[in-house]
Parts: sequence; structure tokens; C-alpha cells
Amino acid sequence: MKKKKKWSDKQDFYISVDMFKVDIVFICNCNEKEVKERFKKASGDNFKHFKKGMTEGWDNIYNTGRMFSFRGGFVVLLKNEGNFRRFVANLVHEVTHVTHYLLRDRRIPLNDDTEEIYTYLVEYITEQALIKLYD
Repeated sequence: MKKKKKWSDKQDFYISVDMFKVDIVFICNCNEKEVKERFKKASGDNFKHFKKGMTEGWDNIYNTGRMFSFRGGFVVLLKNEGNFRRFVANLVHEVTHVTHYLLRDRRIPLNDDTEEIYTYLVEYITEQALIKLYD
């Protein structure tokens, strides 16, 4: 029987946002060295484009979430503080950054006419991440 994942486990996964042809890699509850190892595994040959500054300082106790763009996609780092609500809040925070960067890059500014696409995209990515965290 497969062990059920917990939000506090070390894990990595990706989500495809097919509408925008973009992938988002999530790496959760890992220290800086583990992040690099998992990212290398997830990105394969693209790892040669990894820059040290992307994860530098991640082990600082105050860092609980980080997002950066990478080769047309995004990487989200999340860290467990032992508090589920705080972890989900950090997840939504970083997903909101991803949504902003993704839509801005596609020249879809946030305004009254585009607000729904922003909120639906945050909802979709967050829901998919929560599914993967427990799958």
C-alpha cells in the first residue's frame, strides 16, 4: 500500500498550465542543497542554466516561500514551518506571484476586465498544488 503524502513531507512535483503552455515546478520542505538536487532531477539538461542566486540564502530561517522564473516556466520553493495554515498561505502567496508574472508576460494586465482570469488562475494552480501535495 502506497504511503499517503503529507503537506510537511519533502517532495517535488510539477503542474502544467496547458492554456498558457507553461510548467511550474514545486519543491517543498527541502534545504538549499536538496532543492538543487531535486531541481536538477526535475529539469534535466536545463539544469545547466541554473544560477546560484536562485536558491542562495534559502536555508535562512525567515525564508518560507520563493518563486523564480526559469526557461519559460516557474519554480516555487516552499518550506514547512510546522503550521499548516501558514504553509497554505505561503503557497497562495507564491502562486499569486506566478500568476502575476505569467499573465504580465502575456500582456494581460490586472484590471477590472482581467480580474477573473487572475483569480481563476490562482485558484487552479493552488488546487492542483494541493492535490499533488497529497496525491
